[in-house]
Amino acid sequence: MLKIFSETEQLQDALDDAIPERNWLRILEVFVPTGVADNLQIQEMSGLDRNKLRRFLEKMEQSALGLPPVLEVLETSARRINIHGRPPKIYLLGKSGAALLQANGHENVRQCALKNEIAVSHALAMLSLHHAAQQAGCLVQTDQNLSYGNNGQVLRPDHQLALPDGDQALYEIEQDADRKLVARILESLKNKQAFFQTEESKAFLPEVRMVLNLEYGQRWNHTLNIWREACKVVVEQTKLPLGFKLLAIPILEFLRTPEWDVELSPRWQDVTAPAKKRSLPEKDPQDEIEEIATLGITNSIAEDCILLEALKQDYVANKLHELPKPELKLFELARVIYFAHEISWMAPPYTSIYLFKSYLELHPDLVTNLRKAIHSGRGRMYWSPKTILHRMQMVINTFMAYYGFRVSKSFQIFATVEPEESTSQFSVKVEVLHKDLSSDYGEAADTKKSLAWMLWALFEYGAELGLGRPEFW
Repeated sequence: MLKIFSETEQLQDALDDAIPERNWLRILEVFVPTGVADNLQIQEMSGLDRNKLRRFLEKMEQSALGLPPVLEVLETSARRINIHGRPPKIYLLGKSGAALLQANGHENVRQCALKNEIAVSHALAMLSLHHAAQQAGCLVQTDQNLSYGNNGQVLRPDHQLALPDGDQALYEIEQDADRKLVARILESLKNKQAFFQTEESKAFLPEVRMVLNLEYGQRWNHTLNIWREACKVVVEQTKLPLGFKLLAIPILEFLRTPEWDVELSPRWQDVTAPAKKRSLPEKDPQDEIEEIATLGITNSIAEDCILLEALKQDYVANKLHELPKPELKLFELARVIYFAHEISWMAPPYTSIYLFKSYLELHPDLVTNLRKAIHSGRGRMYWSPKTILHRMQMVINTFMAYYGFRVSKSFQIFATVEPEESTSQFSVKVEVLHKDLSSDYGEAADTKKSLAWMLWALFEYGAELGLGRPEFW
């Protein structure tokens, strides 16, 4: 210990000789809250311009030659999300730097051991919030233990702030949530739930202000949904209402206008309230595939449920409305085509076939889908009545899916060997059990008859419609 103290004293004397006005200490004190800072943060918080800072950092390194480093340059791609272009250097507090701070009144400071990119990004964001609070004159404690309860329980929030009215508030920096973080999110929420049931929590506002190291977008919504579902799980597991609100805001939005008052602006989203739909720019499908691929692996069914609930919220809020809905005008189309046939029933329904073919020509993608469904496996199939009915059903489903329909209890369409008006052994039957599907388009019986004929015509008049005659027909 004496040797280390002696080395620290010698280093301190060397720094005082090399750097005027103890600017070396101003630089090191930037590292007190988190142990990490980038070059731009050091400039801003020390008040030194770029050239002076560069010279002082060089002198600090030279003065510590032969000793553990004062600061270490971190080789990583971590950066703050508001930094564009070439990222500034990131420094970690070294062993000698920690010893110098301890010798100057910062007894709890330790050498920084962060290496992980996410952890470094998190620490940089914490430092930005800490500095913003100090600039506003707020008393802030960063990354300090908060004891509570009678069993030595400890909460370690990112920030504890004393607000102007005397209340205290918890501020947390959080990252993009993926599957790997679900367990940690649950643990964090359970600890806060336990804290807000105790006497010590009465000095704090019953809320956690979560500043997300994210921008608005798909990942923002996905992350909030994971936290939202995790809150529900905590309520279920603890059998208690959530003892606090979880309020969220993007870090860039927050730093533009930091808020330290009891009442917050509408910019904050209440994660404990039902999700609201937010319009987002279109997203490249490949980005979505890559996004899902990075979610990682969960460790339990409980974590899987949280993730899937979050994905469901994303899907319902941002994707479901873009998908095709059943086009009820299909019933009107079927009636127009079916009732166009000639009065003479001894001739083929030339007009209906003509109109149906003309309509299909307007939808080449539908024609392509139908041809694939009709002729798949051609020349390699044994056509029994059972396989014919199965193939017919595939074609029917392909046609109806194009218009956003699916077979259900209220809307049944199926191939059958019970011919009604068809001239072949096989026919199509339509059952519409929900009045809304047929009442707007005339009599239900006529609507069902029209749609059934149109679907049956795909097989009977496949050649005339430009689809090709089915091999099994």
